[in-house]
Amino acid sequence: MAKSLFVAIVAILAILIVVVSLSFHEKDTAQAGGGDTPTSIWVAVAPLEDNFTRAFRYEGRTKGWLWFAPKYGEIPSLRQLEVGKAYWFHVNQDQVVSLCGTQYNLEAGWNNIGWVKSC
Repeated sequence: MAKSLFVAIVAILAILIVVVSLSFHEKDTAQAGGGDTPTSIWVAVAPLEDNFTRAFRYEGRTKGWLWFAPKYGEIPSLRQLEVGKAYWFHVNQDQVVSLCGTQYNLEAGWNNIGWVKSC
């Protein structure tokens, strides 16, 4: 009797450990952008107005750079910002700005930012 009770308790604890582990994994995935839809770069940089000049992101799969530079009149290869990716933004002047609900303290020149939230 005692041995079967012990086995039952161990089995219940093992199940609880798996359930708790999975729930933490789901939270981590959600915070890391699991399921977030990409944000149009036009929408994302609109609050920067004329201070914004261009953005770049390195694409590891193609081993090349994606870019967005609206002031130069070229067709951009960077059209969306994805949660969990890093981007280089260039601004003319220092600016504190909220982009899609996240505050960024940008300095004049190049800024490396992590995109953490979709709009």
